[in-house]
Amino acid sequence: MKKNEPSRRLFIKDTAAILGLSGLIVPGCGRKKADKVDEYQVLTDSTNKIDKLLDTDSGSHALINRQGCEVIGFRVTDPATGAEIPLLWYDSCIDKPESGWGGHATVMFPCVGGIKYGVTRVGDKVIRLDGHGFARTSMFEIVETGKQEDAHIRYRMIHTPEIRENFPFDFELELTYALKGNSLSITFEVTNTGTETMFC
Repeated sequence: MKKNEPSRRLFIKDTAAILGLSGLIVPGCGRKKADKVDEYQVLTDSTNKIDKLLDTDSGSHALINRQGCEVIGFRVTDPATGAEIPLLWYDSCIDKPESGWGGHATVMFPCVGGIKYGVTRVGDKVIRLDGHGFARTSMFEIVETGKQEDAHIRYRMIHTPEIRENFPFDFELELTYALKGNSLSITFEVTNTGTETMFC
C-alpha cells in the first residue's frame, strides 16, 4: 500500500442474514413510534475496556473488547420466545475456554496466518510477526461514537516504537462497528501514514 493510496476496506454486513436470522425482529414492545427514546445506545467502560452497542428496538447487542478490538459477543432476540440467541463462539465470555479456540472474532493485521519461522525480509526491512499479526493483542482507542442512524464505535490503533521494532512501517488501523436491527457491520480501514510502500 502506497502513501495516500485509497484505503482497503472489508465489509462484513448482515451477519444475522448470513446466519439465516434476518427475520428475527423484536416488536417495539407496544410503544408508539413517537414514544421511542434512545433506540440506539453506545456504552463504554473505561475500567474493563469492554464496550457495548445496543439496539433497544430489536433487542440486539454487541460487545467489543478494546484489547484486540474484537467482537466478543453478538446476540439477537427471538421474537417468538424473547430468548437471546448468541451468535459467536463462547459468546460474551472474556475468559478463554479450557480447551479449543481462545478467540471470538479475531482481528488479523498485518497478516492472516503466519510467516514461516516468524521472520521475513522485504527489501532492507526485517519483519517479525506472530501468527495473525499484532492487532489481536494490541489496545485500541475509541475515536468516535454515534447513536443516530445506528449504534456505532470507531476504534484506532497506530504504530508504536515497540511495533516498529518488528513491523517497520507507519500506519493507522481503524475499525468501525455499527449495529442496526439484527445487523452488525464491520469496516476495516488501513492507512499508510509513512513515505514507503507498506506490505500487509
